[in-house]
Parts: sequence; C-alpha cells; structure tokens
Amino acid sequence: MNWLIYILIFIVVLLILILFSEVRVRVLFKKDDQDDMLEINLRLFYQLIRINKKIPMIKLESAEEGIKYQSETNAQATDASAEKTSEKKNRITAHKVIEYKKQLKRLLAQVHDLYPELKKFLKHVQIEKYQWESIIGTGDAVNTAVLTGVIWGLKGSLLGLITAYVKLAPKPFIKVIPEYSKEIFQSRFECILRFRVGYLIFTGIRILFKFLQGGRKKWQKNIPSKA
Repeated sequence: MNWLIYILIFIVVLLILILFSEVRVRVLFKKDDQDDMLEINLRLFYQLIRINKKIPMIKLESAEEGIKYQSETNAQATDASAEKTSEKKNRITAHKVIEYKKQLKRLLAQVHDLYPELKKFLKHVQIEKYQWESIIGTGDAVNTAVLTGVIWGLKGSLLGLITAYVKLAPKPFIKVIPEYSKEIFQSRFECILRFRVGYLIFTGIRILFKFLQGGRKKWQKNIPSKA
C-alpha cells in the first residue's frame, strides 16, 4: 500500500506545481514602412515548455487574393531538447474576414454572460512590460502634427482601457516621434504579461458550472441565425 501513498503524494505535488506555475506571454510587433513582423512567445510550466510563433512577412496583394503571410512556429520542451520548427504560408482574403466576423459574432452572443468571469480572471493578469514607440511622417508638417496627435490619443485610450482590467506593474513607455521632413512610418510594440495557471483553471471551472446550471440553453438561444 505504500506505493499508493507515494503515487497520491506525487499527484498532489504535481497538481500544486501546475496550479502555481505561470504562463508568460510576450508579444512583439515591429513595422518599418512595408516590412512587418509579429512574434509571440509562450513560456509554460516554469519555462520548461517554450513556444515561439513568428509571422515575419506580410504581403498585401489584390483584393481577391488578400494578404499573404508566412508564419513560423518553434516549440521545445526544455533548453536541452531539440527544437521543432514548422513553417507554413497562409493567406487572409476578404471571404475569410467575413467568415471570421460571423464566427466572432456568434461567439460573443454565446459568451455574453461570461463577462463577469473573464473580468475576475483579468484581475489576476499582470503586465510586466508595455512599450510602444512610433515614428511618423507624412512629408507635410501640418499633416504630420495632426497625425501625431491622433496617434497619441489612440495610444492613450488603449492604455487606459487595458489598465482598467489588467494590472500594470511597471510604468508603461509610449512615445510618438514626428518626422516632418519625409514620409515614414515605423512602430515597435512589445508587451509581456503573465498569470498563474490556477486562476485560468478556476475560471474555466466556474464557466463550466455556469454553463451546466442553465446557461447552456440561454447561450444557445442567443446564438444568431446563420441565415
């Protein structure tokens, strides 16, 4: 019977480690005129599991062909393990955007009552880095000044919306640099956030209970018709 006790102790310790482990997400977006690059890094289970997603190329083509981009996913279990990299090319078309919009509308109708639970979860999410710097120029001094003010306003509004729901530990860094002598648009955005797996699991459990306690019929009733 001793081996059963050891197994139970191992399971309990493993569950505790999982619940208190953190998920760390780093989002980096860089734009230099026509060159765009989006990178998303995930660190799971005390950084033993690492997943890197890169979209280094975004090419705008015709309206029918849409936006073509090349993505690269890199995953590794530990620092010593061999990395597994997969690369694929995708295309975003107008038809796909319409379909995504319909799916999002149906999803929002389904999860309308989940807002309180999501709000509780966001209270446990902490942003440990928030930097957003842009260089803007239109070639005209007046237009550049107006556009700079608009960008400042957008960045400030977005930051205010984020801080209303999520903890922002360090002082955020946002900057807009006007370039009056030439046309230019460069931007670099980096955000790092983290949260414990336990909060995510508890939120999922509360949502499941709400779903089972009558919420299922209500959500299905709110699903808009595909027609």
